[in-house]
Amino acid sequence: MNVLKYRILTGLYCVLILTLSSISFQTTLISKWDKVIHFSEYAILGALLLASVEQRGVKIVLLIVAIGSIFAGIDEMWQSMIPTRISSIYDWLADTGGLLIGATVTSLLFRLKNIEN
Repeated sequence: MNVLKYRILTGLYCVLILTLSSISFQTTLISKWDKVIHFSEYAILGALLLASVEQRGVKIVLLIVAIGSIFAGIDEMWQSMIPTRISSIYDWLADTGGLLIGATVTSLLFRLKNIEN
């Protein structure tokens, strides 16, 4: 898939995250898995963000984590305005960790793919 398609997919995924954050529901149903869900959804975002750029490397991964963390912070602030939703610094930390792992693993996979070719 080319970079443009990844950018479109990343934008749609961000809309999905914000849409899911807008849903008011009983948090006790998923409280056991809350941090895993946050980590996973943002690991996917980190991977998509990395695939959306043509450059690779540590600086790009750190930039993606910084930008993604800002988005995660906005998402947490948004959730604080939704009835029954709770904003948490720990959710933001799980989001940021997911971004770091998702972008790093994707960067390494792209590097391995280039070595094999």
